[in-house]
Amino acid sequence: MNRKLKIVTTILFIFSFFSIKAFSIGSGVQVGFVPSIDINQDNVAIRNYDAELMGTFKLFRIPAVFGFGIETGVDNSNFQIGVSGFFDYWFIDYQIENIWNLYSGAGISAKFMFDFNTNKVFTIGPRFFVGMNWLFFDNYIEYYAQLNAVPSYVNALNANPKDAIFRLSIPVETGVRVHF
Repeated sequence: MNRKLKIVTTILFIFSFFSIKAFSIGSGVQVGFVPSIDINQDNVAIRNYDAELMGTFKLFRIPAVFGFGIETGVDNSNFQIGVSGFFDYWFIDYQIENIWNLYSGAGISAKFMFDFNTNKVFTIGPRFFVGMNWLFFDNYIEYYAQLNAVPSYVNALNANPKDAIFRLSIPVETGVRVHF
């Protein structure tokens, strides 16, 4: 294929990608506070507090949202930092008033955290959420707030697999998305 044909094909693909409604998305930023309850065979304790900053993308043809970002916090008085991601599928999207909506659904969440004591922790689990959003300027800007319940499997990668714990996280998240 010659160079001009490649350029024309690429330009046509980009224009069709942004002009077809199936590929339209909303993107934005989300912040959250994530307190967690650790449950193992010895005790139950609140020892983990995280904060997250994520980029989110909302699909239109499929009622789904996904996001990736950074997370930082304190786990057993050790400072941790890492990456996290989620995928949510909306089962309920109910319009309360003109611009005010209620939504709920389920998804999956995962994160990889490490501290400066060579501890590396992997967490994965389902997400169950309920939230409200407000759409402004003909559905161009969306502000939302949601509450999640995330029961998770947590395992330190450099520890014995028998030392894995169950963690119940309750993320409180808010954010803004711009729809294209």
